[in-house]
Parts: sequence; C-alpha cells; structure tokens
Amino acid sequence: MKRLACVLGGVAVVAFAANASAGTIAYTTVVQADTYVTAANLADSGAATEEAWVETFLGTNVTYEQLSNSGASKWLQVTGDPTGTDLYAYDFGVANGGDYFVVKTGNIAGTSFEHFLYNNLISLQYAVIDLNNFGPNLVIEVGKVSHVGEVNPGGGTPTQFSVPDGGATVLMLGAALSGLGIARRFMRR
Repeated sequence: MKRLACVLGGVAVVAFAANASAGTIAYTTVVQADTYVTAANLADSGAATEEAWVETFLGTNVTYEQLSNSGASKWLQVTGDPTGTDLYAYDFGVANGGDYFVVKTGNIAGTSFEHFLYNNLISLQYAVIDLNNFGPNLVIEVGKVSHVGEVNPGGGTPTQFSVPDGGATVLMLGAALSGLGIARRFMRR
C-alpha cells in the first residue's frame, strides 16, 4: 500500500510540474495584439504556396520561412491582457522577427479559411494573436494552430533561431527526481 501511495505521489508531482511549466508571458512584454490583414484557403500548406499567396497580396517579393515546431504547444498565453481578449504569443527567438507572419490552422467552424496573414506590430520578437477575435471575427482555440510562417517583405533574410524551452524540461526532471527521492525514503521505512 505504501509503495502504491509513493508511486501515485511521484506521478502527482510530475503532473504538477508539467502544469507549472505551461508557458506564459506578460502583456507588458508583448504590448498589444498584432493586426489581422487577410485570410485565404490555399490549395496546400507548402511553404512555396504560402509565400506566393503573401507576395501576391503584398505586391512585393518576400522572404518566407515556414517555421517547424511552431504549432500550438509553442504559443505562450499572455497574462494581464485587456478584458475580453484571449492573447497568445509566439516567440520568434530574435529581437526583430518578421514584419508579417502567417498562421496556418486546422479546420475552424464558421469559415473555410485556414491561412491568416498578420502585420507584426510593436514587439517584432513576438507574433501576438487574439483568439477571441481571430482573423475575420472568429473565435478559436490555440490548439487549432498548425504552424507559423515568418514574412520579410523586400526579400530580406529572416534570422530565425530555435527558442529554448525556458527551463520547463529541467523543472520536470527535478520534480521527477524529487518524487523518486521521496518514494525511496518512504520505501526504506
């Protein structure tokens, strides 16, 4: 019985650590939501198709990078945001991310659009979207985000770097080791 309690206690500690590591960012860091520009339903989600759509809409050549590992789990919930908003931010990993960005989603009820173009405003390091007013007045969940594309008009070169996980892995490892240590101590009694 003690062994089962220790194992369950260890699992609870790891689960708590996983919840505690959910990414957040302060509204004062991102300053405001970025501006929705347009939406489309493209034939496919390939980088070349998305780049051609953005170039046609903006009327200029762009450098486009479809960012791998930029789905829903990489978005940070914005804390302290204005009432009535549900802001999420994606960290480009550099101080000057793209001037525009594309958000590709899965199917959303109420629209056939899956590609959304935003103008990146004040804090270029972050793509900031309001899930309560997503694109053309849609409400979505962050889990619908498939990937992000960084857009630099004029053919500028994107400077993309991977974003560290902010210590979440270390926190979870530490919690798991603590749980095992506690379990071992109780098993010795």
